[in-house]
Amino acid sequence: MTNVPHLAPTSPPLCALLLCGIALVWFAAIYALAAGGAFLPAEPGPPLRFLPAVLAPPAAFLIAYRAFPGLRAWVRTLDPVLVTATQAWRVIGAAFLILWAMGDLPAVFALPAGIGDVGVGILAVSVVAQMARRADGWQRSARWLIALGLLDFVVAFGTATLAAPGMPLAPAGGPWDELMQRLPMALIPAFAVPAFIILHLIAWIRLREAAT
Repeated sequence: MTNVPHLAPTSPPLCALLLCGIALVWFAAIYALAAGGAFLPAEPGPPLRFLPAVLAPPAAFLIAYRAFPGLRAWVRTLDPVLVTATQAWRVIGAAFLILWAMGDLPAVFALPAGIGDVGVGILAVSVVAQMARRADGWQRSARWLIALGLLDFVVAFGTATLAAPGMPLAPAGGPWDELMQRLPMALIPAFAVPAFIILHLIAWIRLREAAT
């Protein structure tokens, strides 16, 4: 009789499958919420409706990481070089610069957000090359990438808040923020940003383990 290998509830392979399923459900939920106008504010003001979508997934990841040994084991199987390389996708932030050039986004938000994302994406390529070669100072460079990547999100949300209708840096010419609060752009702050934050957290965890 052939023995079928048993996957414990906390095994890394099962964790990987579960996380893929959770990611798909998470994306579908965010898409449905954005399609239904859930991120549109009831009245002009800061984009506060994005906050739960941005903060809840990273917080849930950290709680699950502490609670489930299988998740911790799965994270330890991840190649920190590949995890860091995912940040190169941040160059899609160039879309903010394109929309600014078209007059659809204000400079006070689009320039810091777009330049920051593109800069982090390009820096990620350089850091990955250092990590792959184990060049001198690669851990320091990786930590700087994480810090700058997270700071970029803080700056982007801060400038979006200050440029929202009724706020001090709100541009003339009518509200622009609905563009970011509707599909497809709403997927960036509500799905892509927390996903990249989680990847930063995983990279930080792997760096800490490498240092011990």
